[in-house]
Amino acid sequence: MRYKNGKGVGDINISVDNGEVKGLLGPNGAGKSTTMRSLMGFLMPSEGSLSVEGIDTIENPVEAKKIIGYLPGDPQLPQNLNSKSLFKLGADMRGQSTDYAMELSEKFELEVDQTLKELSKGNRQKVALILAVLHKPKALILDEPTAVLTLVEVNYLLNILRQLARNNHTIIFISHKLEEVINVCDTVTVLRRGKVVDTMSTGVTTTHKLAEMMVGREVNLTQQKIPTEKGNIVLEVKNIEVKNDLGLSAVHNLSFQLHSGEILGVAGVDGNGQRELADGINGLRSLEKGEINFADNLTDKFKVGYIPEDRQKMGLILNFSIARNLILKLFR
Repeated sequence: MRYKNGKGVGDINISVDNGEVKGLLGPNGAGKSTTMRSLMGFLMPSEGSLSVEGIDTIENPVEAKKIIGYLPGDPQLPQNLNSKSLFKLGADMRGQSTDYAMELSEKFELEVDQTLKELSKGNRQKVALILAVLHKPKALILDEPTAVLTLVEVNYLLNILRQLARNNHTIIFISHKLEEVINVCDTVTVLRRGKVVDTMSTGVTTTHKLAEMMVGREVNLTQQKIPTEKGNIVLEVKNIEVKNDLGLSAVHNLSFQLHSGEILGVAGVDGNGQRELADGINGLRSLEKGEINFADNLTDKFKVGYIPEDRQKMGLILNFSIARNLILKLFR
């Protein structure tokens, strides 16, 4: 398959056998998503062909969708519907029940009665994942499916993929998590700059070798952390409480200090207050209790850089140019 229109893909040759889990690796812009969107019929290559079980997916994308499940990296779903309604729509279109969807929802601890607008981005990703596997497709394409899942949820998903593979389902697994690719995939194809670097069995490769193939140079995966001394306190959070969009307490009685030169990590299962905490620090949500103090009276939120979890919804205006987005904070 080749593109002549600047899509970043040229001379791509990939084959996947029935019952195989194929890993697809490559840095951003390598052509992974373009290749998969072509397989689904969303893009038209200038040369070459794509097919699933003899069905030309370019000429007949409607038929391809009947046998291919596709989870894009940023799924677009109707925000005003709840998960239960979406599962019913998906099941009704194929004459199925929603039993399998509800089983997966319980495993993923999804609140199926909340609208998607009320769900976190991570939980919306889980909804899209369930919709992709709902009809147990013959071919399944997953683009970064574990990026927002917990370790338990990742293991459950990987078990589902292996079960589908044992039933002769063809699976393409796109990920940047090299250990996951080696653990779940049978073979892996590495792309770089729109071309195939190599295809190999995961049983004869390592994360170090895959990383080198992805970037085209020697990679040092061993991180040497140099101990640093804490400086002065630049941010102090005292007994704060922040509510979520439903009016429930998402952050309760939380306190911590951040020192200069320090990187402070906040870890937790998606939906446990991380977004509300960041919004509270940046003044996007009011505090119900407690206080937040910055060093040297640094209280202006415009002096704190903030990259929200949902970049497209809250961090950018997508129909603006890059230049206009870059100057947004210069205007009040």
